[in-house]
Amino acid sequence: MEGLDTSKLDELKYKVKDKLDETQLFRFKGTVSKLLGLTVEVKLPGLKVGDLCYIETKDGRKKPAEVQAFKGEAAQLLLLYDGEGIGQGSLVTSTGKPIIIPVGDFLLGRLINPMGEPIDGKPLDTTGAMWRAVEGPPPGPFERPIITEIFSTGVRAIDSCMTMGCGQRLGLFAGSGVG
Repeated sequence: MEGLDTSKLDELKYKVKDKLDETQLFRFKGTVSKLLGLTVEVKLPGLKVGDLCYIETKDGRKKPAEVQAFKGEAAQLLLLYDGEGIGQGSLVTSTGKPIIIPVGDFLLGRLINPMGEPIDGKPLDTTGAMWRAVEGPPPGPFERPIITEIFSTGVRAIDSCMTMGCGQRLGLFAGSGVG
């Protein structure tokens, strides 16, 4: 066939190959052994800190949780939502991957939940979005753009003594109950 443009076919082939590479052929499953507040203790092999897991409730809903620590043979997961419907023996399935959300300019001014889903009632168009892990390494200090614009807080003591810049990384620390 003369003049056949195979570039689209090649593009599709690479997309299918990428999806196949991402596909998990098996999943580790375990059960809840203890629930204390938003912390869930589970017995489940193959977990790593930062892995996303789903805990099945009594009525079949799946609640996301993230692996935070290990205590002996058990993993401690932090629920991303409430623990309603989760009990001892609830089924836990590991995805083997961290929490990944869509990232792009379409998120500016939007409200999203921990899974990157909109909670402001508007649809979220993720076409062309980059998908990134929620926790990742920060950019190197010399890779960041130079800060040139002053960020005014409206608090004269802060603006005069500790001037901040737009786009600057900043930590605010205080003891509990101090205002």
